[in-house]
Amino acid sequence: MQRGIPINNTKRRILIAAGQEFSEHGYKGASIRQICQRSGMNLSSVHYHFRDKKNLYRRTIYYACSRILRAYRKEFKFLAESSPEQRLQAFICNFIRCLSSGGGLNWKVRLLARNMIDPDGITDATLIAFFRSEKYAIEKIVRDVVGESADGRLVHMAILNIIGQCFGCFYLLPFERRVWGQGMSRQISWEQLVEHVAQFSLVGLRHLASIAGSRVSTVNISGN
Repeated sequence: MQRGIPINNTKRRILIAAGQEFSEHGYKGASIRQICQRSGMNLSSVHYHFRDKKNLYRRTIYYACSRILRAYRKEFKFLAESSPEQRLQAFICNFIRCLSSGGGLNWKVRLLARNMIDPDGITDATLIAFFRSEKYAIEKIVRDVVGESADGRLVHMAILNIIGQCFGCFYLLPFERRVWGQGMSRQISWEQLVEHVAQFSLVGLRHLASIAGSRVSTVNISGN
């Protein structure tokens, strides 16, 4: 992704308000006036900083992607010397943490998810660069576990499976609690869920490694 222009407090307030509006209503349904109300800025200020709705939308998508990547890179900066198993757990932990904000779905993730489901064609270049960067991060971890000789299609499916578990657990656990109330899910913390998804994924990755004839570490990812 290209380096963005500096963001002052005024722009940040507009971008956050725009992100919330676009994530809830999409590009076509979003209202500049509503963005002004959310941000506490007037229409002239929005036009001065972002010209028009389309450019504001592009900048909002870029802002969402860059903030997510920034959080990932800050965490992984301290894990360069860690084992692939530990980095996998950190990736999953960060992914699920990124999904949530105040107990609900983060507006940045809602915005990207809406664009994935219903592409608008306006921000394709930014989103492609973002998702390629994300895929490279998890693919490096998976390759370090299963070995470079593993079949590329299997590696790709493993990546989809890991990310799918993160999305699935994040959405389904709160839903299960609403539907069934008190029950087993009440006893499951997010930390335990992250550990489970990581362990479950490692079992599958180690099986892929055995198929590829690679040696795989059996390090306990919890560090105990």
